[in-house]
Amino acid sequence: MGFDLSGNLTYLDAEITSQPGAEDGWFCFERALLGLSPCPAEDPDQERPDGSPRRPADFVGNQLPWSPKWSVTITGEHNWYLDNGLRLSPVATIHWQDEIFFQDNNYDEGPFHSGQEAYATVNMSLRLINEAKRWGAELYVYNLTDERTRYWADYGPGYIKSSFAPPRAYGVKVRYDF
Repeated sequence: MGFDLSGNLTYLDAEITSQPGAEDGWFCFERALLGLSPCPAEDPDQERPDGSPRRPADFVGNQLPWSPKWSVTITGEHNWYLDNGLRLSPVATIHWQDEIFFQDNNYDEGPFHSGQEAYATVNMSLRLINEAKRWGAELYVYNLTDERTRYWADYGPGYIKSSFAPPRAYGVKVRYDF
């Protein structure tokens, strides 16, 4: 019998220290309509290549995109070695990640959050392995808590485009080593 516990704890202090030419045009009309914090004022002296006025902004001090401040993953596995040469192994992994932003403006109000709020997921499995005969079977469930987590987002006209991690998934895996 044996129990293994492994994991990692990550702290990332990554913030924007300089960003000349930054501007914030993140859902300006929608923010105003919903009474959220307004976009910076248009500056008629600064034009984009298409001739429209820029909305200059200062993002210094904001969290760097794609950079969660904290994350932790812990995996526990217990192994029972049975008399018939089989190994039975339950495995559980818990992952927690701090809030992350996909845009440099770090906007976090209302439905226009420019990232993913902090979340936790749990993956579990039960493995039956015969090492001598080189086969194994596994019952698994991924994302047990069925967390809806975004791992990418960008804006469209009036909506946010996003890609999401898979919802809860479960099944059976069978393996044979040749």
